Amino acid sequence: KRSAHTLTTAEEKIINLMHLPAHTLWVRSNENLVTQTLVDWQGQSIPIPSAAGKIPSLPTPERRSLHQALMLKLSELATNSESELNAIVLHKKILDDLRHFKKPYESTTLSYQTDLATVENLVKAVTSHFPLAHRFYRLKAKMLKLKSLTYADRAAEVGETKKKIPFHEAIEIVKSAFRKVDPLYEEAFNNFLLHGQIDVNPQLGKRGGAYCSSQYGLPTYILLNHQPDFNSLLTLAHELGHAFHGMLSFKHQPPLYRDYTIATAEVASTLFENFVFDEVLPTLTPQEQVVALHNKIMGSVQTIFRQVACFNFETELHTLIRERGHLSKEEMAALMNKHMQAYLGPAFKLTPEDGYFFVYWSHLRNFFYVYSYAFGELISNALYEEYKKDPKFKTKIKDF
Repeated sequence: KRSAHTLTTAEEKIINLMHLPAHTLWVRSNENLVTQTLVDWQGQSIPIPSAAGKIPSLPTPERRSLHQALMLKLSELATNSESELNAIVLHKKILDDLRHFKKPYESTTLSYQTDLATVENLVKAVTSHFPLAHRFYRLKAKMLKLKSLTYADRAAEVGETKKKIPFHEAIEIVKSAFRKVDPLYEEAFNNFLLHGQIDVNPQLGKRGGAYCSSQYGLPTYILLNHQPDFNSLLTLAHELGHAFHGMLSFKHQPPLYRDYTIATAEVASTLFENFVFDEVLPTLTPQEQVVALHNKIMGSVQTIFRQVACFNFETELHTLIRERGHLSKEEMAALMNKHMQAYLGPAFKLTPEDGYFFVYWSHLRNFFYVYSYAFGELISNALYEEYKKDPKFKTKIKDF
């Protein structure tokens, strides 16, 4: 299938040479600007990634106050992001035209080795079931004792969780969970820790979120922005799932098959989250279990519904820029709000400033990458159900 979209050697060489100035440097410029900018809040100057990570754990007034400060700062950076996104989207249009791709996401589905019709069916099915997410957020509003929710409340903790999980405790929890599945995973985790392959804490100039870099012949590195909470514990398990996938693939597959698609990789990451979740749940108090179960459901809502809403945003963003040649930052923000409101539902009241989250959302720069999360969540849950029925199924998971 790829051969139909491959150009001559000379053309491919030009395209490869142009990728750095036409895409990578634009994205790096925006990322550097975001990670090195501070948010002023309550007498503090907080890096943007740290501010974004801090918001969910704060009480309602402080949460909304920090969110507003963050959105204001992102709106101030949006002029750069406007130029960046228009440039890289138009660059992609040129490449798609040369390669005869008709749809903006077609090249991504091909490179991820997923069928175009399957991806479109997934997006259609999830979008049509956004009311499930609406139902969850109506319940969340009741748990928070709020008449309506703002964008700041999207990932807010429900109630007060007293149990904190600093990184040294997270290490022991993860080791215990992995040991029960296969001692191989605990041993690999120990090696990552021993050789300094996990960057744990947030700091100025460091990118937000979490990431695993796993390449054949090179050490595996995991980037975290760890907070002492339940979500960060699951994030650690998630990124280790990626690492184990790479480790096993590189060890057992011949050179042509060592690399794996992103859609496949998300299966391993979300599966290892499930192992750790069930390890922790019995150790919590009843109230903490309510919080943990809420967080797990919220995680599924974000992984499936939020990511597909982002896919829909990307699709319309690319379509409009291709048609008009340019979109303003205000139009991008309005478009972001349109698609976030679609999955969040009537429980939320968004402000124009909320739409500027596109400045910070790094996944938008990895075109249409987000649908892979929905694939991973659904497949890993199916595998985990089989494992719970018969623990011997872990061998098939390892083979997979």
